[in-house]
Amino acid sequence: MLQLAIVATLLIVAVTFALASSRTIAAATEHDEVGRRRFLSAFNGHRMPAEMLVQAYDALSRRVSAPGVPITPATRLAEDLGLTRTDAEDVALLIAARCEGRIPGARDLDQLDLAVHTVEDLLNFLEPFCDVAIAA
Repeated sequence: MLQLAIVATLLIVAVTFALASSRTIAAATEHDEVGRRRFLSAFNGHRMPAEMLVQAYDALSRRVSAPGVPITPATRLAEDLGLTRTDAEDVALLIAARCEGRIPGARDLDQLDLAVHTVEDLLNFLEPFCDVAIAA
């Protein structure tokens, strides 16, 4: 009888843990979807490729150290998101690859280091490299 009580207790603990975990995951997913929608709407009218915007949000949101930091066109890569030059280069290469575009070369990345300071700068830099259709 004691063994049955122990098994039942462990089962209750496991079910409780599973429910709490699924709620946490659902809340994080919902927060990410809200952030993605806000990001995409912030670029409404910029005539940038939709796939590039989606890939940019995914790449940047995974690099942000502080959750809840909104990512907008004016968000500064170093100051607001804490990205180093190397991080910004990695993000640019990742976005271009995911968009199946041309990968920026060393000279291009040197230009990135000099000219890219905000999310909008990054996307303007990447637009010629990304081989995807432009959003209407």
